[in-house]
Amino acid sequence: MDIVLQLDHTTYSNLTAIKVPDVINAIINGNDYTTYFRQISDPLFQVTGGRLKKNERELLPHGRAKFLGRYNPMGPTHGPGFTQEYTNAVRIFS
Repeated sequence: MDIVLQLDHTTYSNLTAIKVPDVINAIINGNDYTTYFRQISDPLFQVTGGRLKKNERELLPHGRAKFLGRYNPMGPTHGPGFTQEYTNAVRIFS
């Protein structure tokens, strides 16, 4: 059976940081909140799932996978297809 990927479901390569308290205050006060969002893109971020550990200064995500297509609990050969590639890596962010 051929696997057909659904292009409307994908894991993106963006990392977004939001200053949530500042966004809330800006909305309450009717001010612009867009300056409280930052986003960068890198293929290293194109992963999902896994766990996130934190020490004093760093984030340590691990056990993640690049996932493309619609998830199907029966597997990629039953219904909507998907691909999944595990990173087998721990990436450290400060």
